[in-house]
Amino acid sequence: TAPKQGMLVWSCPPDKRCGGYGDRMKGITSGFLIALLTRRAFGIWHTDPVELRGLLRPAGPVPWDQLPANRSYPVRIKDKPPRSGKDVITKMPATVWLETNQDLVEYLQSLPAYTATLAQMGIGSRCTDMSCIYGCLFDMLFAVGDDIQGNLSQALALHPQFVSVQVRTGGGEISGWSDPMRTSHYVVDRMWDVVDAHRRNHCPQCHIFLTTDSASQQKGAMRRYGAEVFFVEGAITHSDRSSQEKAARGFPKVVMDNLLIGEAQYGVISNSGFSYTAVWRTKLNVTVVRMNKQRTGYYVEPRLYNNPLTSWTVVDAPFIPLPNA
Repeated sequence: TAPKQGMLVWSCPPDKRCGGYGDRMKGITSGFLIALLTRRAFGIWHTDPVELRGLLRPAGPVPWDQLPANRSYPVRIKDKPPRSGKDVITKMPATVWLETNQDLVEYLQSLPAYTATLAQMGIGSRCTDMSCIYGCLFDMLFAVGDDIQGNLSQALALHPQFVSVQVRTGGGEISGWSDPMRTSHYVVDRMWDVVDAHRRNHCPQCHIFLTTDSASQQKGAMRRYGAEVFFVEGAITHSDRSSQEKAARGFPKVVMDNLLIGEAQYGVISNSGFSYTAVWRTKLNVTVVRMNKQRTGYYVEPRLYNNPLTSWTVVDAPFIPLPNA
């Protein structure tokens, strides 16, 4: 209820590299948290590849589509958060356009100027990343547009119980998409082993919802599971790496995929910002299957929400070397 002091606008200008959808949403919610901490009004300028408000509209209390007439030179926090304890927030002008795709919760926790306010907001020291508050911030900002909500309701009616699977392989399989290999096909096979074990032991009636950057993974899942697997129809695209035309055409599917992942009974996901934001929104317990940086092996990590006000708990998992690595 305190008067607002200036405005913070999260900005994704045309032709700028803003990251994929998950990274963008991490940046938006980080920007909104900064606006709350500094008592600024908050706006979102997202026009590339499409206007965000055509798919996600303001939920009500935050009219984020009402932007200032003049645009200032942006503050950029892109590649990584600022150094712990280095306060770049208080130096921002009253009205600031912020370009960031980072999860800034841990960084904000390091700034003495904001720790007391964070605690008053219920964001204590045990909240070390966006996983503990993403859903709350998302719901304050966004209501789902009518078209996507209709499609989401239809999917949930057809598949009342399902396991979400997000497979990010990378490797540039999609035409025009330059992306390093993220997950080897051997490790993807281990993801399906986790899916099969969960269904066998906990939810034999569950269908499987798959979202992936790999058309071959879609075809393989259909061969393996038949009518028990389902997808959101449309071309596989990346918000930042596909051509502007293709990204714009595929963006509704990207939003729908992200929303639907979080509605499952359980998730098996790759190590990606897209899948993380999806499960943070609903605090979905998942197993993350991720490769090490050297691509010589992988981890199978259950990540659980034991307390709604803390970050998810990563269950210790042994490193599993790849065969012949």
